[in-house]
Amino acid sequence: MLLTENSNFKNFWLGQLVSQLGDRVHTLAVIWLVYSWTNSGATVGLVLIASTLPAFILSPFAGNILDKFDRRKIMIICDFIRSALVLSLAVLGFMQLLDLTIILIFTVFISIGAAFFNPATMSIMPSIVKPEELVRANAFYQLSVNASGALGFMIGSGLIATIGIPVAFAVNGVSFLFSAYFLTRVKYKQESGVSKKSSFWKDFSDGLKVAKLVPLIKKLIGPIIVINFFFSSLFILIPVFAEGVFNKGSSGLGIMMSGFTLGMFGGALLMSGKNLKIKISYIIVSNLLFIGLAFMAMGFVENFYFFIVMLFIVGIALNLSNIALMALFQRIVPNEIRGKVFGLVTSASVSSQPIAYGIMGLITNMVKPSDILIFCSVALLLTGIWMWSIKGMNDK
Repeated sequence: MLLTENSNFKNFWLGQLVSQLGDRVHTLAVIWLVYSWTNSGATVGLVLIASTLPAFILSPFAGNILDKFDRRKIMIICDFIRSALVLSLAVLGFMQLLDLTIILIFTVFISIGAAFFNPATMSIMPSIVKPEELVRANAFYQLSVNASGALGFMIGSGLIATIGIPVAFAVNGVSFLFSAYFLTRVKYKQESGVSKKSSFWKDFSDGLKVAKLVPLIKKLIGPIIVINFFFSSLFILIPVFAEGVFNKGSSGLGIMMSGFTLGMFGGALLMSGKNLKIKISYIIVSNLLFIGLAFMAMGFVENFYFFIVMLFIVGIALNLSNIALMALFQRIVPNEIRGKVFGLVTSASVSSQPIAYGIMGLITNMVKPSDILIFCSVALLLTGIWMWSIKGMNDK
């Protein structure tokens, strides 16, 4: 088993398991707090913009830094900084000083840390596992993300209902410290062909050139941007359905989010077994089509329990597709420029999310949420067909 055979990966995995648990508690607390203040999907969208826009802006810069300096040390620094920010947020909550402005400011700074941490996670993985183990390693990583995510949303809803929002923030702050501790136990030596004295623009240009030299990466950027735009609507619509349509409160929101992340856990579990012989392209595209069909089903059937089942299916399909896509990129990108390329990919992936959160947040105040889901389902199905038609995709 990968976790028992590779102590470096085990420590990396344990750190992310705990960190993601706290992060999901934090996310649920922020979404519920903001929606309970305003009853507005647009305001939830504003907070989600604050959580994604820094990653879009900073990921290419972060990628260059990750190729020049020790990625593990950068991740540890990011964990300490985010812990301090979230624990400060908890203190302000206990003092009853929280408002929307404070939430937005802290969310931006926490997201800046994630802009460096997340590309580092993708970049460091191929250096601590064998190439043939990448799919399984990514699947195990997603298992930690999703298992802790499902549990985190359930714990978060319980904390919010019984103890309060500040405790939820405190849990996340402590989890970052655990993540930093386990990362200190990972033995990792940076192997980089990038000069620390080279300019940012030269490194950035090199990253673009590599993306162009690997045609498949260049061709997939467009579909990835479109998919993220329409899929992002789900995170605006879930609190709207939970409270505005189903009247289930914070517990309903927690259950719905848990259904989604439990599905993601199931998808990761499927990919964590023996190495699959099926083509990666089949996994990516077929599951994208499943997501589109599930969106359509949720748009036509407004039932709380049916919604949970569909969110579970969406979670499975999303993770199968994500893990396969991540492994594909890790296989074809050279180590010495992996940080730059993954920084660019991360930036492209989240580039449409802030726009989607803003647009979808406003639309939810004017259009039935079920109609939005149906429209997004059609767009996702068409994008799946587009991705399948890309030359070279069927060879992977």
